[in-house]
Amino acid sequence: MNDHVDTSKWIDPCKDPEDVRNEFDRISKNYDEDLLKKGYRAPEDTAEMLADLIPLETGILDAGCGTGLVGLYLNRRGFQNITGLDFSGECLKEAGGKKVYTDLVNSSLTEKLPFDDHTFGAVTCIGVFSRFGKAEILAILNEFSRICRKDGIILFTYREDWMKASNLLDDLKKHPQLVIEQLTEPVPIFTVDEEFSVKPLFKRFQRFEKSLYGLKRPIFESESV
Repeated sequence: MNDHVDTSKWIDPCKDPEDVRNEFDRISKNYDEDLLKKGYRAPEDTAEMLADLIPLETGILDAGCGTGLVGLYLNRRGFQNITGLDFSGECLKEAGGKKVYTDLVNSSLTEKLPFDDHTFGAVTCIGVFSRFGKAEILAILNEFSRICRKDGIILFTYREDWMKASNLLDDLKKHPQLVIEQLTEPVPIFTVDEEFSVKPLFKRFQRFEKSLYGLKRPIFESESV
């Protein structure tokens, strides 16, 4: 069944791994068209930001790549060495059809990632963390730190309201392996969607915005850390 995206379910999204996998398997065929119609700009914004931060030849892991929208925009900006990882097999089929990834890996972010230490110069994780609690996010970021070069960039998005409620930013400020390089202003998840609109009629949804965070492993960290 090729279902369409129902963003009303994303206000308080499901976090059960199997239910999430099944949801994205169902909506994979229509995901790109549905989200782009709603003004979803995070993939394009991610590519623009990374293009200003790292050389185009940098190896990138697109973690939680889904149907490959982030990889598509990264490729359009000139990046060629992109690996995609997701646990939805149907989404990976859509990502593979875009022909922008050097490799696609079917794996879960809650498990040890199947990459050697210091493999990538950058890791992106866009529109993914809303499905996880704070402890899981910190564990995932630890894995990103392991597979990222010690001077590499980790770029992710997270809902502003949940960032504040969980005090995740305070934990990241004390993280022994990560340094916050940049914290952007909040941006709307969707610009054309009644569930997430910032129009006065829907003021109660204004809090549902994401911020973009760039984390960088300190260049003084030893290889054994």
